[in-house]
Amino acid sequence: MEERRAFPRTRVDCRMAVFSDLRILAFNSDIINIGAGGVRLMLRDKLPIATPIQLELSLSREPMPVQCRGEITWFKERNPNESSPHILDTGIKFTDLSEEGRKTIINSVDSFISAKPTS
Repeated sequence: MEERRAFPRTRVDCRMAVFSDLRILAFNSDIINIGAGGVRLMLRDKLPIATPIQLELSLSREPMPVQCRGEITWFKERNPNESSPHILDTGIKFTDLSEEGRKTIINSVDSFISAKPTS
C-alpha cells in the first residue's frame, strides 16, 4: 500500500488534552500515532467530520506542551460489536500549528523513529 501522508508518523510518549466548544473531550488520550500534519488518537465522543478542536500535546521529551487547533477528519469505531467501552479511532488534521510547534513534533517523531530497534 502506498503511503499518502506528507509527514512521517510514529507512536510517541505523549499526554494530550482535547477540547471542543470549551468542554474537555479527552485528557491523557491514547495517541496511536502523530506527525507534523496531524494525529490519530482514541476518543470516546463521536464528533462530526470537520469539527474544530483545540489540542494540547505534552511530548515526553519536551519541556513545554504544544498547543494548536485541528479538525476531525475521520473516525472509526474500534469495537463496533461490543457495547462497552465505546472507543473511536479518530483522525485529526492540524489546522493552526505554529512553526515552533511543528518543529517540536517533527523532532519528537524523528527521535522516536531513530530510537526504534531495527530488526
